[in-house]
Amino acid sequence: MWHRLMVAALVLAGVAGAAEAAAAADQAMDARMPPAPMHEQVLMLPGDPARPVALQVTLFEPPGPGPFPLAVLNHGASHVSNDNRGDRYRYTYSADYFLSRGYAVALPMARGFAGSGGTIGRHGCDLDGLALENAHDIAAVIQDLSGRAEIDTSRVVVGGQSFGGWVSLGIASLAPPGVRGVVVFVPTVRESDCGNQDAAIVNRAAMLGHSAKLRSLWFYGDNDGLMPTDLWHREFDAYHLEGAQAELVAVGKVANDSHEMLNYPGMIHIWAPRIDAFLAGIGMPSANVHPEYLPIPPPPPSHFAAIDDVAALPTTNEKVRDAYRAFLKFDLPRVFLLSSTGGAMDTHGGFDPLGRAMESCRQAGQNCRPYAVDRDVVWTRPDITPRIVRRDVASGQLTLLNFAYGVKPDCESSGISKFIPTALPAHGVVEIRAAKGRPTFPANSPFAACDATPVAGMALLYASTPGFVGEDSLTMQEVLPNGTTRSFRFDLNVTAAHPVQPMGSGVAH
Repeated sequence: MWHRLMVAALVLAGVAGAAEAAAAADQAMDARMPPAPMHEQVLMLPGDPARPVALQVTLFEPPGPGPFPLAVLNHGASHVSNDNRGDRYRYTYSADYFLSRGYAVALPMARGFAGSGGTIGRHGCDLDGLALENAHDIAAVIQDLSGRAEIDTSRVVVGGQSFGGWVSLGIASLAPPGVRGVVVFVPTVRESDCGNQDAAIVNRAAMLGHSAKLRSLWFYGDNDGLMPTDLWHREFDAYHLEGAQAELVAVGKVANDSHEMLNYPGMIHIWAPRIDAFLAGIGMPSANVHPEYLPIPPPPPSHFAAIDDVAALPTTNEKVRDAYRAFLKFDLPRVFLLSSTGGAMDTHGGFDPLGRAMESCRQAGQNCRPYAVDRDVVWTRPDITPRIVRRDVASGQLTLLNFAYGVKPDCESSGISKFIPTALPAHGVVEIRAAKGRPTFPANSPFAACDATPVAGMALLYASTPGFVGEDSLTMQEVLPNGTTRSFRFDLNVTAAHPVQPMGSGVAH
């Protein structure tokens, strides 16, 4: 699956939101990408010079001038042929992840796919030959991108899903200059003209492992529709036992099919930390410097009720119960929220179902909390009292109310929170932006030494309507990198006086 769609339906105060649902459906096509600048370019770059062809490459870049490290991500292949070349690969949470870590991301289309030249070749059971042949094309793309000033091709990581993961194992054997490691999700290939596909996968994985020169990180799950658990274990073992430096991450069951794990935002909190550690181990950046490219992490399962127990919903509103029954039929990813006024919001698909649902609630003037995410109930009874913060602010001036950050013992960032306003000010505006600032740990804290080092974080700012003087307020939730939340209410005294120093909300890990 290369496309992610979003559909939302709203039921507020007991009234079915058909108009809202229709409007949300109209916006579905805009919901597949992060709400952040992608700086997208579509390039035609030369492939392997030994077999000249032009390859279609999508390039994303994060904010700033660079030079950025480079992530090259290779696509899967499903129901494609020379008569049906498929769509350009651009919707993947793996690209969003690398953008959040400050990488430029290149997504090349293999020969015969989408807008690339050439034809889809047949290799029979010569699966290692297929991987190496395509790897030469990827090496050529990296070489061509080295001519761009904003890209640092001395710091490259290559990854891919399914067929793209198998091609990436070819890169681990080829080891082009500048490539430091390989990350593969469910690496496999199925050739219809190979008589014994399972045996070929295992045997040719061993050949690729014997020639591997780069470290690799593998992800597999237990309900893979193409690769039974026993088979992918044999594939990895064959690769690893030939001397390849490879690490396997078994993620268990994933939604309907673990082969599609990159399509589920709820999986990011499982695979992202493992990739962070892998990148750090090969001398590549791993800090989350642009959290706007990632969806909100889901709350952990609360075990409040079974996912299909409609009677357990903490409501007597039958329209909300009907909406929940409909929600249970949605494909994953999906979320279901309850509002403080007795209504509900459900969203499925799209880049950030939870974030979009929370934003839809906010725009409707509702305070909503997640009840279910994918197949887990995450509801906990609302017993958190907001921390009340009293602030004096200058009228008409943009003032920092809170800078949220997290640090590790070495003072590096441990992740960046997200702010979700739950009640907006009546006499001003709120701005939320990624920023850098100095921590403010007390002198007796073991993290006090980190106060001298600027760290990435998230800033919450407020500006009153010009000329307004008086009382204003806002409330917000801070979603920490581990998915937990805390609530703040800012009671603001808007005066002509100079504002006091802002408050910080640091977290030590």
